[in-house]
Amino acid sequence: MCIRDSFTRNAATFGLSQGLGQAFVIIGKVFITVVSVLLGHLLLTKVPQFSERVTDGFILLILFGIIAYIIASVFMEVWGMATDAILHSFLVDHEIHKLSGLKAKHCPDGLRSVIGH
Repeated sequence: MCIRDSFTRNAATFGLSQGLGQAFVIIGKVFITVVSVLLGHLLLTKVPQFSERVTDGFILLILFGIIAYIIASVFMEVWGMATDAILHSFLVDHEIHKLSGLKAKHCPDGLRSVIGH
């Protein structure tokens, strides 16, 4: 059994996983960036050490947003790779144990019910 064969036999599962995974990655990047900019705005307006010194924080908020987006991109890409690795491991485990008529041995019941195997 080749891993490439597992990809072709489970193309729909991989496709759905990639689509949903990309949606979560985009939502995660946007969420992290927006929350970081909002927290930066609160920091610049409510903390006396900053609010007394900074008159126009727009440039700083843009900088907060850029840095937050870069960090969010790295974090969410790692998260995406980890979820792909978990799915691939599960499907290979499922393929191996399906030959002997068993369920995937190294898979929690929650994941098995979501994947439907």
